[in-house]
Amino acid sequence: MRVWDDQGDVSDWSPCAKLWIGISQSEWDGDWIGWDQPNQLELDEIDFGEAKWIWHPGGDAIHQAVFVGTLDIPANLQIEHAELALKVSGRYRFYSGPEQFSFDLSDSPEQTQPYVRDITERLRCGENRIYLWAERVEGEKAGVLFRLTVRLSSGEVRSLYSNCGWLCSERFQARWFEAETEAWPHAVEIGVYGDTPWGKVLGRKYHLPPAIYLRNEIQIRKPVRRATLFATALGCYDVHLNGERVNQSYFNPGWTDYRKRLYYQGYDVSEMLRQGSNAFGAVLADGWYSGYLGWLHQKNHYGKNRRFRCVLVVKYQDGEEERFFSDNGWKANTAGLLEADFLHGETYDARLSQLGWDESPFKDDSWQPVDCGAELNPVFEAYPGAPVVPLLDEMFKPVRISESSTGVFVADFGQNFTGVAEITIQNPKKGQRIEFRFGERLNEDGSLYTQNLRSARATDTYICRGDPLETWSPRFTFHGFQYVEVTGLEEPLTEEMIKGLPLSADCEQVGFFECSDEMLNKLARNIYWSQRSNFLEVPMDCPQRDERLGWCDGAQTFFGAAAYRADVQAFYRKWCQDLVDAQLPDGQFPFLAPLAVIEEERIGDMWAGSSPGWNDAGVICPWSLYEFYGDKTMLAKCYPSMLRCIASYVDQSDSSFLPPDGYRCLGDWLNHDADTPHDVIRTAYFAHSVKLVAQTAEVLGFSEDAETYAQLFGRIAEAFRKAYVDEAGRVKGDTQAAYALSIQFDLLGEEQLAMASSHLVRSVVERAWTPSTGLLVTLPLMQALSKINRRDVALKILQNDRFPSWKFSIRNGATTIWERWDSWTPEEGYGDMFMNSFNHFTLGGVYQWMAENIGGIRNVGIAFDEIAIAPCPSEELSFASFKFRSPRGLISVDWKVDNGGLKIDCQAPGSITVRLGDVDLNKLSEFKVNGSLITVEDGFGGEGAFSCEQSNQ
Repeated sequence: MRVWDDQGDVSDWSPCAKLWIGISQSEWDGDWIGWDQPNQLELDEIDFGEAKWIWHPGGDAIHQAVFVGTLDIPANLQIEHAELALKVSGRYRFYSGPEQFSFDLSDSPEQTQPYVRDITERLRCGENRIYLWAERVEGEKAGVLFRLTVRLSSGEVRSLYSNCGWLCSERFQARWFEAETEAWPHAVEIGVYGDTPWGKVLGRKYHLPPAIYLRNEIQIRKPVRRATLFATALGCYDVHLNGERVNQSYFNPGWTDYRKRLYYQGYDVSEMLRQGSNAFGAVLADGWYSGYLGWLHQKNHYGKNRRFRCVLVVKYQDGEEERFFSDNGWKANTAGLLEADFLHGETYDARLSQLGWDESPFKDDSWQPVDCGAELNPVFEAYPGAPVVPLLDEMFKPVRISESSTGVFVADFGQNFTGVAEITIQNPKKGQRIEFRFGERLNEDGSLYTQNLRSARATDTYICRGDPLETWSPRFTFHGFQYVEVTGLEEPLTEEMIKGLPLSADCEQVGFFECSDEMLNKLARNIYWSQRSNFLEVPMDCPQRDERLGWCDGAQTFFGAAAYRADVQAFYRKWCQDLVDAQLPDGQFPFLAPLAVIEEERIGDMWAGSSPGWNDAGVICPWSLYEFYGDKTMLAKCYPSMLRCIASYVDQSDSSFLPPDGYRCLGDWLNHDADTPHDVIRTAYFAHSVKLVAQTAEVLGFSEDAETYAQLFGRIAEAFRKAYVDEAGRVKGDTQAAYALSIQFDLLGEEQLAMASSHLVRSVVERAWTPSTGLLVTLPLMQALSKINRRDVALKILQNDRFPSWKFSIRNGATTIWERWDSWTPEEGYGDMFMNSFNHFTLGGVYQWMAENIGGIRNVGIAFDEIAIAPCPSEELSFASFKFRSPRGLISVDWKVDNGGLKIDCQAPGSITVRLGDVDLNKLSEFKVNGSLITVEDGFGGEGAFSCEQSNQ
């Protein structure tokens, strides 16, 4: 390819590349194939101890009931382990306090498994109230059976069993866990364990079926010119051809709401085919489709039966085309991959690997016919995103290895990241079982800290074949970790035996930051690894615990930071489609996308519906794609959904556009002792989204819409000022977050802005130059300070190393961004284990501020067609270098303070306009653009169309 400009000049030829065109829905002939037998796992008898079957005193005449049990934990002891077992002969919802973390709404009692899981992180010292709603299935005997066992640091074991001591009620309300229960009647014991009709209770703590291996052989009749393989799955697949794995990417075909949309991949296999017999193979695991997902310890969120589908299009050299499909001629079996789950890990028994299964010839007489057909019928589309790939150039070796107890080795990779461990072992014994457990931190005794993983088992197991040299790493799981605990070795673990393989979305790195402050360079690296770790098919909240979901708050606040570091256009385009697919019936965008775990039917749960800041991601992210990349196509595609979001805001507001009673808002999540009134946050985000929709309408040419929403923004801003801003410019709540949102979202009049700005600075000074904001408003805090020309205050926050601050976490061992300011402190140790990720990108949104204000490059147009150069030196910052491959080409700014004067050297493509931003001209001694010395008084014209006027945009 070569291109011509408007002057007729031509570029050099680009390197050769291949362009393939996908296939349409109608071309997916053949059938879905899989094998359902592996789903039928052997069940064990569950220990319920002294638990009794209980029900409401009204007996089977009571169709549904709520039960409450209480367990007290002494305040002076720690909870080391807590496990529950639950069986309900019907449907149920299970709560600990206000949050639901288990439910089973199946209509068939045969489908209802007993629920067994670790709930250590859910319990607290003091009184723990367990709530259970149960509904009897018509024709079945009602009953609830429950056991909770807690092991304390003293060695004492405390238990809570279902018995007549529980209270119950037949009244059901949306927030019944807030009801007064003292007057409720006691439950009645209707049987002991083993009584009919229930009998023994069988189940498994983890229902982890083995992977399915699929194979077929085809005949290639003539020399091949070109061959393309298209593949997809309900589950995750690897596809093989003639003994080689075709795909290098992981977790294909990616994560969507499979009920609506399914992506497929295309592979050029021209060089892999040969004339004669060719063997196809596929390995099929649960993945997001049917594996464990989220904190509810539940699986099969989209379906139960895994399926694979493929089309091979062969173009022979004589021009003839032939197609091969997955169909009932394929065969299925299991092999070495016994367990494969994102949350709980992978188990591989190399003794069971069927060597040559993906080659021809191979004796497959013992293999079984495949099951055909699928549970779902989604739309097929070519994969549009950034696939998950191994970062082979950034593999880690251990920086130290310790032995925490006899035979228990802990490898420290020196960096928290997302990926897997690779083990190489010489002369292992046949059947030797090597186990890997993963964690982000260590306990004081050097053992692995895993409490913040919650119910995620996060354990891989390799069972050796007995070969002279064996190397293995998982293909169908991932972990968030810095440390790996290894057991089962017969010799000490050495650094040559184990490596850390990072996995991440394939987003090219485009931003490179360096400055004179080494801790800020470390912060930039920490942000890099949090982005790498959590950009894995969706913008995850965390890679280690039983969550790993596409939360909307972080996705929208981190967009700018992500885009200044990597090319995330394809990644966010794919996720914006997930968001559109997940939009709720009332027009709100949900807490997360793709939609899973959280469903509309989960009545009474705190995560039902949405919240300001989360909801608005469906407006903010499409606009950000346009602002950073000029992506007008995705903006137009999302516009109808954006309008529905605004309509839901209007419908759920009072006549003054303020929140009604009973609205939902999570607030500035994980703020530091500074709760901002929720009505302030809700109204501010409502206004902000309306303003972006008005701008979107203008871009798309909908002038009437643009005018309508611009007027609506004005009315909401006016309502905000009347309701929440007093005569002295104080915003309701008097918090940093309240001022930051009102300033950054343009909600104040000129006089109010000046007063509110003073109050914001005062709040920062009163907190000793530390932020009180949480995940939602920390970036707007820094942006608001820049907006009021107080970048000096923002810099003091950034460079502070006292708690809470970014540098505080670095001083205490952080190699990624922490979820909360107090994830660990010297005084309290580890933070709340219920929600304490040490690898969580949201607070890393400050990288956008660093790129724009220290790096000095700020986009003030669309897709960097116009930029403002505005670095901010300080006593602690004497130079910085920021290089950024923008959509229009490489932009770089290098600046330094020399003899008290500021020297700026900018390189930029000739197609953009460069302006000098908020820089103290009295200290500016030199300003160069593309090697030319610029005088501010004269400006600069010519081919580059550079303008260097003072701009505070």
